[in-house]
Amino acid sequence: RNLKLLEAEFTDSDNKKRLYSYLAETYQYLGNLEQAEYYSRLDISSGVKNVTYASKSYRVLIEILKNDYTKADELKLLLEKAIEEFPILPEFRAEYALLFAEQFNYDSAIDNMEKAIEIAGNYYGIEPTVFDINKIGIANKLIAEWKEISKTKIRISACVITKNEEKNI
Repeated sequence: RNLKLLEAEFTDSDNKKRLYSYLAETYQYLGNLEQAEYYSRLDISSGVKNVTYASKSYRVLIEILKNDYTKADELKLLLEKAIEEFPILPEFRAEYALLFAEQFNYDSAIDNMEKAIEIAGNYYGIEPTVFDINKIGIANKLIAEWKEISKTKIRISACVITKNEEKNI
């Protein structure tokens, strides 16, 4: 029902840009990630921001990109842009930390997660945040795990035997 209303308003609207974030979110909820991604990208590139929920399209697009490991570089750039545009929102910094951890860059992961926790502790904005006390607890556990992993030295060695050369070894 909401999608039909939004599409009708979009058709009649002189200011379509203000509807991009709503369309992105609606399509995401309906499972149409292609359209959600399309409208998220339009919204972010338009530069138009709502008073509240201005970060909505970033959130939608981040969730989509997180599910495609081939887009890790694009995700990193998007997170950097989100952090720049919404420096007082802790969840973008936390997502950035998770991305670094996935790439085994635990020092950067720890640094960014600690910043997310600090930001969350001082949060005062009107933009809704999902980085609550429960997420802070999870973040502290992740930091402890990453610190422990960082202490471990990993040595990788490999041996390659090419065809018809194994007898010369």
